[in-house]
Amino acid sequence: MSDPRLVRFYLYPDLKRRAEAGQHNFINRFCGVLRDQGFDIRFHDDSLGEQILSRGRSGHAVFLMTQPTTPQG
Repeated sequence: MSDPRLVRFYLYPDLKRRAEAGQHNFINRFCGVLRDQGFDIRFHDDSLGEQILSRGRSGHAVFLMTQPTTPQG
């Protein structure tokens, strides 16, 4: 069952690091809106392994410059 209050971001490593550190303006704002609405945020890298694992993970997914792997992507 998908957790509707979870959003996972799949980002290339440097962008993931910057987003986790709060150093990316757009992603910070996007996450702020989501958190204000009660969503939890998780960051993952965009490696092939993480993309494969994303298929079985709960929640929604945001992919940067790659095709989403889930219906909630």
